[in-house]
Amino acid sequence: LVFDRDLSFGGSQLTNLIESHYGLSATEAERKKRSRDLPAGYESSVIAPYLANTALEIERGVQFFHSSSGRQRVSKIILSGGGACITGLARAVSSQTGIACELASPFDGMTIKSEQVNKRLRREAPAYYFAAGLAMRRFLA
Repeated sequence: LVFDRDLSFGGSQLTNLIESHYGLSATEAERKKRSRDLPAGYESSVIAPYLANTALEIERGVQFFHSSSGRQRVSKIILSGGGACITGLARAVSSQTGIACELASPFDGMTIKSEQVNKRLRREAPAYYFAAGLAMRRFLA
């Protein structure tokens, strides 16, 4: 890892967009986002612009890296956090930047016995990246 950057957008920004677009409370918008219980047209009216804007912000981060480090090559972008779980984000970032993009998974190499828990953890893995890192400090110290 050569460069990491926290960006002040992600899942909460999407929740805010849902809230304003559909006139929902923040709690209701978050619930509907997580359950994927949103009206027809959600993909084109909310998700598509969100993905495009997020990919553009990440591309700006890559440009900042190039200008501040003097390095010209980025081999991979790894997305983490709850917003990284949004379907299509890795594809949008890769398309915008021309750089391979993948989702961070703190559970790679772990055996999880419950298949139901395993499916959910794999689907939401990027959201647990920070918490898993904090938990591992105890074992790595």
